Amino acid sequence: MAVLVLPLAGACASGQDGQVSKVAGDFYAAVRGGDGVRACALLTESAAQTLTPMASAEGECATALLKLRLPGAGKVEKVAVWGNEAQARLTGDTLFLHRSAQGWRIRAGGCRPQDQRPYQCAIG
Repeated sequence: MAVLVLPLAGACASGQDGQVSKVAGDFYAAVRGGDGVRACALLTESAAQTLTPMASAEGECATALLKLRLPGAGKVEKVAVWGNEAQARLTGDTLFLHRSAQGWRIRAGGCRPQDQRPYQCAIG
């Protein structure tokens, strides 16, 4: 999946940076710990469906997610929030998040920048 990021004028994060950072950190803690079910719970429904296109079972998402062997992301280095959309840059990965009624969820992960093109992502 390619993700295009367009900076918005006047983007302001207020108290959202910490929430985005926590979700990103929790996601990678779950991945590192082999807890695919917990990691999948932090994905948007559409992102989870990209991992299991023909099914929506929790266990299938968890298995598929752990098979991806996502980069060993470290700490969150930078967060940018634009309304209901956010980007979390970690050492080793970039995540894109969306805020819904359930809070912040990851809509794309395992993302790598491409020269002058949208990010290429393993999830989403």
